Amino acid sequence: MTPLSHDDFPDPPVCLPAYRRPAKKTGQVVWCPHCGLFHLHGEGPGRLFFHRVAHCVHPVDGEDPSPYLASGYFVIPTGKTLPEKARIIGDRLHRKNLETPSPETPRPLPGEWARPLTYAEAVDSIVEWYQQAECPEVEIAGALEGFTWMYERITEKYRAEEGEQSAT
Repeated sequence: MTPLSHDDFPDPPVCLPAYRRPAKKTGQVVWCPHCGLFHLHGEGPGRLFFHRVAHCVHPVDGEDPSPYLASGYFVIPTGKTLPEKARIIGDRLHRKNLETPSPETPRPLPGEWARPLTYAEAVDSIVEWYQQAECPEVEIAGALEGFTWMYERITEKYRAEEGEQSAT
C-alpha cells in the first residue's frame, strides 16, 4: 500500500473516485481515507452523485471522528466497475480496519484506484461520465455548474469553520 502524504490529500472537501459495484445496477462505492472502509452511495436526483455526508461510524475512533462528518466529501463517478483486486483488498482491509484504531487520517492508500481526485480531475471525470451516458451538452453544463457551485460553497463553509476553531 502507498502512504498518502498530506500534500497528496487536500483539505476537505475531498473528491473521491466512485465505482459501480460489481453485479449491481445502482449505487456507487468509494474508499474512505479516514476509516479505510468502503462507503456505498446511491444516485442523487438528476443523476447527480456529488456531495455526500460521510457515514464513517468507526467503532474504534473514540475521540477521533472522521473529518468528513463535518465537511462531507464529493462522490465523483468514474463510470468504471470497482476492480476485482480492489474489492479483495477492500474486504481484507474492512476486517482489519474494524478492529484497528485509526493511527491518523489519511490511512495508507490501498491502490491508485482509491486516490482522491484533484478538482480538475473531478471535473474531467464528471464530463467523461456524462458523455458516456450520452447526455446532452446542456445537461453536462448544468452538472458542472452544480458541482462547481457546491464545491465552492462547501470549501467556503469549511474554511470559515476552520477559521473559527483556530480563533478559539
